[in-house]
Amino acid sequence: MLGLHRLRWGFSHDALRPFGSRGYASTAYRRNVSVDPSTMYRKLSPVEHVLMRPEVYLGTVQPVTRMMWFPKKLAGDWRVLPSEVKLVPAFAKIFDEIIVNAADNYQRDQSTSRIDVTVDPELNLIKISNDGRGPPVMVHRHEQVYIPEMIFGTLLTGSNFGDSLGERTTAGRHGYGAKLTNIMSTEFTVHTSDPNRRKTFSQSFYNNMRDRNSPVIEEGIGLQSSTTVEFRPDLVRFGMQSLDRDAVDFMRKRTWDIAACLADEGVQVTFNGERIPFTSFRDYAAMHGSEPVSDSSLVFGSGKRFQYGMRILREDERSPMVGVQQVSFVNSVATYRGGSHVQLVLEKVLKAAGAAPEDRVSNAIVRGNVLLFAKATLDKPSFESQSKEMLTTKLDEARDKLKMAARFIPDVTRQSGLVELLARAVENNSWKNLQATAKTNKKDRKHLLVPKLEDALKAGKGDPCTLIVTEGDSAKALAMAGLAVIGRDSYGVYPLRGKMLNVRDQTTKTVAKNEVLFCSAGLPRQGFERED
Repeated sequence: MLGLHRLRWGFSHDALRPFGSRGYASTAYRRNVSVDPSTMYRKLSPVEHVLMRPEVYLGTVQPVTRMMWFPKKLAGDWRVLPSEVKLVPAFAKIFDEIIVNAADNYQRDQSTSRIDVTVDPELNLIKISNDGRGPPVMVHRHEQVYIPEMIFGTLLTGSNFGDSLGERTTAGRHGYGAKLTNIMSTEFTVHTSDPNRRKTFSQSFYNNMRDRNSPVIEEGIGLQSSTTVEFRPDLVRFGMQSLDRDAVDFMRKRTWDIAACLADEGVQVTFNGERIPFTSFRDYAAMHGSEPVSDSSLVFGSGKRFQYGMRILREDERSPMVGVQQVSFVNSVATYRGGSHVQLVLEKVLKAAGAAPEDRVSNAIVRGNVLLFAKATLDKPSFESQSKEMLTTKLDEARDKLKMAARFIPDVTRQSGLVELLARAVENNSWKNLQATAKTNKKDRKHLLVPKLEDALKAGKGDPCTLIVTEGDSAKALAMAGLAVIGRDSYGVYPLRGKMLNVRDQTTKTVAKNEVLFCSAGLPRQGFERED
């Protein structure tokens, strides 16, 4: 969402330090206290390292409050609304690893037609199933274990390391994925059917993947390809007591995200038996907001690998703490912090609004008033970390791979209302600046520095005064001669130069640039007033 937050689900650098220390040796060791060095320095297994430093792989295990767009029912209808939720990022990630695995299956086998997600908070049980070809039920020739056991139960394994074998548009990259979910669960079970080999595979892991039973292999005829993963999160490791409402709402949100990413391919997705109610990514985008979005206000574009869109935020959807709000995905991964694919859309929107790159005010106004959508399919995408919250594929590379329709810019200009909104916002901002500059504070009222002004001696002190405005310097000299007789305590003189600007139909910027008008408005120390 995400575009809706400044808070990051970050990582701790403590994992890079020796255990029990803040440097290369513990405090006790630096003070020459008698300590056995063998108790200070430890060698961890990969599983132990994940358990001891989960933030390196999954994000923090501390709860974080952030703004996200969540599905909610309003008067019986589903809408997607900005909501503040309290969530443990590491927990969110272990769910994400499994559901994105299910979505990846469509990229491997386009006969995949459905994904079913079931969450039972009372049993602390999460189940994710998909049809389509799963891992082959056979013994790996080199590792001498069944392939499903290897890819679900051994770190640094998978099918994502063959970078030279062709295009890879799945989310997996580093060989951690589902194994992290296994490690952070008290129980983890995988079941897959392989009709080609007429076999099914079932195996359960326990105690954070440290224990496992032997796989159960059964033979059968007429099997349907499918894979099911069930797991019970080790809630204690996340500081959680149960699968609370925010956790369940997040899992529903991610299930909706996956449905949106696969809707155009015809994949059906359900959450707790309820089918997700849209049939395209555009439909999903249109559901964002408390009220239905008209076809004209949601400007959308699509290509083979890239779908994108924008609309103006309503007043109750804007957040002063957020930059540009965005809902974006890369290969079904939710990029909450955006990245180069979102930047491509933002570039076009700024151009359509006429906001020059160097115009900070216009850029800020556009960023604070739009909601952007982006769904990209990329070959071997790069992310900032294992959390995959930001796409770091270079902008030029993304621009080359993710083509956008030429008509998107004129459509934004013509349909969205962004140009009009920007013009009003810039005018209001200029007006506020003009008022702030023309009105002086109490201290400054005593010392107005206006060229050729002969100010009343009591001006700015709360006494009633009169300003005599003359046409040019000659008339000013005549007025000054008169003041020599009656005194200048309550009278001042200011000569105009040339014809006075008629401010009707003039922009605030033009008014502010007119020196005579600007100074004249400031002399009575009242500033400007505007009639709308």
